[in-house]
Order: sequence, then C-alpha cells, then structure tokens
Amino acid sequence: MLATVDQLKNRAAIELQTASGGAALCRLTASGSPGSRVKRAEGQWAALNALSRSLGTEDGDSHVLAQKLISQWQGDMDRWSAHPGSSWIPYCEGGLEGLREFVEITSKSEIA
Repeated sequence: MLATVDQLKNRAAIELQTASGGAALCRLTASGSPGSRVKRAEGQWAALNALSRSLGTEDGDSHVLAQKLISQWQGDMDRWSAHPGSSWIPYCEGGLEGLREFVEITSKSEIA
C-alpha cells in the first residue's frame, strides 16, 4: 500500500512542479492568482502525504485510514465551498481526488 501511495504522491509532485513552472508556491498565491491547477496538485500531494504518514504510524486497514482522511478533507471542502473563488476549493478537490484514486487502485489490486 505504501508503494501505491508513493507512486501517486510522486505523480502529484511532478504535476505540481509542472503546473507551477518551478516557481515557489507562496509566490504564486501571493500574486493574487490562486492557480487552481497548482492548488489542486498541491492538495493531492498533501493528502497523499498525510495518508502515507498514517499508513506508517497507525495500525489498521489502509482503506479505513483513507476513508477517515476522505471524511476530513470532505469536511474542509464543504466549509470552503461557502467561499467561491477561494484557492482552498481546488486544494481540497485535489486532496479528495488523490485519496479516492488510492482507494480505487488498491481496491482493484485486492480483487485481482
């Protein structure tokens, strides 16, 4: 499971690097442009990193840990949805996308 998280995290990091053009993230958001592609990739990486830490330190089923994080990220998404245009919205969307992709990929590998 950690290998799958690492692969997804690396892919998110590459997307983050590509989307930002190598610029510092604080510079991109400080310029007034939320850069939704950047924020989405950043959120995906952050959520997968949190999952990686959970898998490395907590006992339990990987899907249960992922679902716990999905619930947390969904709660954040619900709160930020009240603020259209916020850069937190694509950040949360990216995080949810990354976590759900992990669940989907690992569910398929368990069936095979």
